[in-house]
Amino acid sequence: MSPSPGGQQDRTIPDWMDPGNHYERVSYLYLQAKQGFDLPNNPFVIGRSIEQHVGQIEGGYFERNKKRYVLRIRNKEQARKLLDLEVLMDGTPIAIGYHPELNFRKFVVVCSEVEGMTDDELLKELLPQKITAVRRITKKTTTGIIGTSTLILTINSTVVPEFITFGFIRLRTRIYYPQPLICRHCLQYGHPKNKCLNEKACIVCSGNHSSDLCTAQAAARKIAETPCTISYAAVVKNQHEVYNQEKRKQHPKKQTLNDLTEQQAIQKRAHHPTEETTPAKNLTASPPSKKLTPQPSTQATEDGIEDTPQKESGKMTIDALEQSPKTSVGAMQQLSVNVNIIS
Repeated sequence: MSPSPGGQQDRTIPDWMDPGNHYERVSYLYLQAKQGFDLPNNPFVIGRSIEQHVGQIEGGYFERNKKRYVLRIRNKEQARKLLDLEVLMDGTPIAIGYHPELNFRKFVVVCSEVEGMTDDELLKELLPQKITAVRRITKKTTTGIIGTSTLILTINSTVVPEFITFGFIRLRTRIYYPQPLICRHCLQYGHPKNKCLNEKACIVCSGNHSSDLCTAQAAARKIAETPCTISYAAVVKNQHEVYNQEKRKQHPKKQTLNDLTEQQAIQKRAHHPTEETTPAKNLTASPPSKKLTPQPSTQATEDGIEDTPQKESGKMTIDALEQSPKTSVGAMQQLSVNVNIIS
């Protein structure tokens, strides 16, 4: 089973594992008292009444200030039986029906191939896929308002399908998120202006007065319409952080070479040489290095100091190098190479 955007509203297990259809997609029913009666405040009365009639259901909750009770059903057979329930166990007459809002979902598709079709024509073609409403997104141009290829579709289901077909065209769907409802009276979300019970709020300064009477708006409009003068610019400079002299003193200006004396500039260039002052590297072949000419070593004897014998070629022997305590390892290696070449 492919993943669906429905989330918890969709099936909890695949079809082949649920032959009795006890884990189908969620559907919502409403339960409310008939005219002249009120629902009991005890939720256990409603719960036991439903369990005695159809058994255990998915869940439920109150809405509209406890004037209506919402039931979550997964089994279609349970939903059909609940529609016949008329009285609770305490004698309260009730009416049960499908919820007019929660059983529908809106989603968005984009299809440029149907730009020439009207919304009514599209709705007629999409009825077999449980589409109940079609609304096209429009845009304003210089020639007027025209329709786009983006469509908002309403489906009679609690789960938005992953794909929908326009003929043989398979389109991926996206869940539709409407703009949040904001009250133009109190500037809070969740209710319209005609149902607002809060105090008036100004859209400019959030004060408890009308936006037309806001002094802050009038002052802002006056400043915007007034051309900048010397006195006004001076006031702004004194208040702005960039032009505030006190704050500039706290952040001293960075020293440059122009601000330094000649001697300080020479020293700074010496520590940080640039490409102009740094000589270019010699990329030509370097001259061959001079061969090491070892000096005759001396050995201490009872009679004095005598020189170590050397070969006629002027090269020290390896035995003499080993006897000399001051000869380095590098010199021994170099001389051994020379001896091999001569031999």
